Amino acid sequence: MNILVVEDDPRISGFLERGLRAGGYRVQLARTGPEGLALANEAAEQMRLTSETTVMLLDIMLPEMNGLEVCQALRSARVNLPILMLTALGSLEDRVSGLRLGADDYLVKPFEFEELLARIEALARRGREQAVRERDRLQVDDLIFDLSAMQVTRAGKRISLNLLQNFLYDRGAMLHGSFLANTSYALSLTNGTGVSLDEFQRNATEARADGKDLTLRMTANLARWLEQPRSVIHLGVNYKRGEVANGDATTAGYTAANGVSEGRGLVFFNPVTFNPGSAQAASSIDRRIGSLELALAHDRYKVQGEVARATYSGSLASGQGFERDITAGYLALSWLISGESFADAYRNAVFSRIRPRQDATVTDKWGGAWQASLRYSFFDGDDFRSTNAAHSGQLGDNTSAPQVTRSTSGAKAWTAALKWMASPNVALMLNYVRTHFDSPVVSGGKAYSREDAVTLRSQIDFF
Repeated sequence: MNILVVEDDPRISGFLERGLRAGGYRVQLARTGPEGLALANEAAEQMRLTSETTVMLLDIMLPEMNGLEVCQALRSARVNLPILMLTALGSLEDRVSGLRLGADDYLVKPFEFEELLARIEALARRGREQAVRERDRLQVDDLIFDLSAMQVTRAGKRISLNLLQNFLYDRGAMLHGSFLANTSYALSLTNGTGVSLDEFQRNATEARADGKDLTLRMTANLARWLEQPRSVIHLGVNYKRGEVANGDATTAGYTAANGVSEGRGLVFFNPVTFNPGSAQAASSIDRRIGSLELALAHDRYKVQGEVARATYSGSLASGQGFERDITAGYLALSWLISGESFADAYRNAVFSRIRPRQDATVTDKWGGAWQASLRYSFFDGDDFRSTNAAHSGQLGDNTSAPQVTRSTSGAKAWTAALKWMASPNVALMLNYVRTHFDSPVVSGGKAYSREDAVTLRSQIDFF
């Protein structure tokens, strides 16, 4: 460890140097304020790049630039070097001034050398912790990006970074293209930290602990092969596999996906964390997700559906293995009342926004495109039962939805929807959703066996 002594009295600096070197410390000496400031900046940069810790012993009565000014300059430049003030100025006002300007501790001359060593060790511990935080922090002016906590703040206020977070987490490689006309494929190997069905990520430490995810997607439009330009026969298959860290005594464990109702957003399926964090109760979790897509469309009519299954497997500390499945899917019937064609909106293996034949205008307020839909969806998590072995995939409580005190393993929903697209970029959607739960769900002290909801949503696309 390095000790930077900034002291203009040669007797005191010599005494400190001899005692500190005898204690095994490396010592740097500075006689003036500007010299001490320069060495402090160099030491701070060294701390950022290496694991070496530097503690600064700073006298107040210095030539050219006093110790308080040196301390203030370092803190204004956001240099977080541990600073211990050594001075004969021992009044309360002097001590308060030094601490308010950013000093970490204050020792009045004369002092016992053993006390000085104890204070140095205390500051060194804090300095090492600060150095670790500094290495995981990027800062420009008052904008700070904390890589360890995956948080961004500006002027002390936290900024949401869900999109940025996933850009940074999901590093990897992708291969995509088309092997035949009207087909597509995509193969990727990434960190796999999406925020949808696959996993919940708390910070970069957990992301680094996870294995890579292999993702495959393949699609084809058979209608083009049959030379039916007004139709779409879409087939799609998706597969994703990866291993996620399950936590330990200091890191949160992994939790399977929640089930949330389509109407009011009620959490009805609330699985218990595989590892509660108190012990390594289960191994890392191997997660596999597969789905099949089908869409049949002709002119203004469309039938579309998808079935997906997520499988979570691992082993307990006893060696007993487990495997739990969640299956979900939907089937939707849609009709473009105003006569547009779904085939015109099918691009790059997805149905994009509908372009009305005539946009709504001031004189034709109810123009635009109109779409009516009926939809059935289901969710089945019956593999997650309260009677399963602990940490092997149970139904119960977890901290992501503490208001839910009783969950259910499944639900079915029916939706009737009317959508008005005033233009390709503006839409209003009116939905009636009825959801039946396999067993009553208790949330916020109230039991729900079914849920009825009417929702009105607006959508504005800027691009």
